[in-house]
Amino acid sequence: MEHKSVALDLWRQCIPAGLLRYCLRTGIVIVVSVPFWYLMFDCYLRLIWADRRDADQLRGLWRTLWEQSLLAMQATHFFLAAATCPL
Repeated sequence: MEHKSVALDLWRQCIPAGLLRYCLRTGIVIVVSVPFWYLMFDCYLRLIWADRRDADQLRGLWRTLWEQSLLAMQATHFFLAAATCPL
């Protein structure tokens, strides 16, 4: 837990509060999220394809993707709500 607080303290010391900090945080989330979810989806499909004996897995795929997208939206909302932008 300490390494996270050190990184946050360093972030706050190096980047002044304001629009720049907000844009960096949101931009990094957007840039990192797109390849992450693409790779996650690709790996999951490869796993399903390698073990394609049961149709229940396709329902599991849909359920998992739906739940993950809802969790990702909630996490992104929480992350962006935590960013304060003094405009």
